[in-house]
Amino acid sequence: MASTTANGEAQPSKSTSTSHGIAQVNSRPTTFITANTPAQTLLSLAYIRSVLVRLEDTICFLLIERAQFAHNQKMYIPKAFPELVQKENWPGSWLTWFLKETEATHAKVRRWQAPDEWPYTALDHLPQPILPSIDYPHVLHQAAITLVNDRILEFYQSQLVPGITARWGEGADDGQYGSAAICDCELLAALSRRIHFGMFVSESKFQSAPASFIPHILAKPEPNRVELAKLITKPEVEAALLVRLEQKASVYGQDLDLDRSSSASSSSKPRSQQVSTTTTTVPAVVGQEQPNLTAEVVPTGASSLSSATATATTPSSAPSSVSKPAGKIDVNEVVKLYHQFVIPITKDVEVEYLVKRLDGLSQDQIDELMQQ
Repeated sequence: MASTTANGEAQPSKSTSTSHGIAQVNSRPTTFITANTPAQTLLSLAYIRSVLVRLEDTICFLLIERAQFAHNQKMYIPKAFPELVQKENWPGSWLTWFLKETEATHAKVRRWQAPDEWPYTALDHLPQPILPSIDYPHVLHQAAITLVNDRILEFYQSQLVPGITARWGEGADDGQYGSAAICDCELLAALSRRIHFGMFVSESKFQSAPASFIPHILAKPEPNRVELAKLITKPEVEAALLVRLEQKASVYGQDLDLDRSSSASSSSKPRSQQVSTTTTTVPAVVGQEQPNLTAEVVPTGASSLSSATATATTPSSAPSSVSKPAGKIDVNEVVKLYHQFVIPITKDVEVEYLVKRLDGLSQDQIDELMQQ
């Protein structure tokens, strides 16, 4: 499960809500959803932002974990493992079988009852929970729920995994099918939670100004998706997200293997003045070739997170055989994941949720919403 799990476990009763709407346990902000979490908290933009920013960390770390293994394409091909066909009667791929087995275990501990968790396996193919159900707050309009796990899985197998493992060489296979599949399951769950959390964004914004959305939802001959997207889109926020993500991936993906001399030299300086240097590549912008950056990473206590100066270097090609590459992750692949997939598909989820937001409501209920 992702480190920001909403896995159905009951939380301590001393969980409270701050003035900013973010649940706290033992005075530390959390991103868990519990039975005691007020609905207004779940729909507060402060809480939603805290979840999405926390998931950036989770996804970055899980990408790094998966990138340490080769592509292992065999894992994603149906019937590529005769053992699964013979012993499990499973006609699908190694990954889909692994997902089913993992999600079945998680179903028994109520993970899929949480309002922000959605399995890749059909719910009617999963066992019922062993523990009593939890009465979570109902915040999403059930008729509007929009799920895109099929699209996430397709992108993950066809583009994301080949991209983050390209450094090991095309077609590389290290035989680590179990370890790689564990990483796949955790990363897929985190991506699903991140993308489907867009429904909370849509519900929050709809409730804050329903009269702004309803005319576009009821537009003829079909809902005005373009105008609905404009109401929930802030380009400056998306741009800041990509910059923040590039910085996180650059820092988290470093290999800090300092020699004794540099350690001795830096240890003589105050902690706030000690820096480390890493070379990374600026996030790709469509249609533009970007130079590499040498980023000076400043630790906590310094005046800024990072400073960078461009150097005219050419990215090296991927190795032709399995060998240990420098660094833990290609920063460009992390940023590209968000820029070309996570942000666009989240917007699709948000817009489709809004399109169906009035489904099941009477005309009187719609009129009442228009007056709010």
